[in-house]
Amino acid sequence: MKITAAAIHKDSKIYTGKNHSEIIHENPYKLKGGIQGFVSDDGDFWGRTAAFQIATEAGQIVKKHGNSRVLYSEDLGSWPWVELDQLPDETPEEFYERTRDNY
Repeated sequence: MKITAAAIHKDSKIYTGKNHSEIIHENPYKLKGGIQGFVSDDGDFWGRTAAFQIATEAGQIVKKHGNSRVLYSEDLGSWPWVELDQLPDETPEEFYERTRDNY
């Protein structure tokens, strides 16, 4: 299992994006009081702590930011340059090495 997108869960709906700021920016009034987390490749929503465990076990952490027990979008490195429906079948480290000359 891998983490595939940042997400906010609110009123039985899951809003996804490259990071939480983008999701909030696109839905500024709908998401007040929503729970920030992530979705996995099977479509399930996970809170930041569980998502951190999943991403760690999948080898997705590129560089840890903030609290060491929760996941932040920035921990996954390359996401701002990847379309969510086209995430590569490679680790973020491999993706960065392959594409680092692109930015």
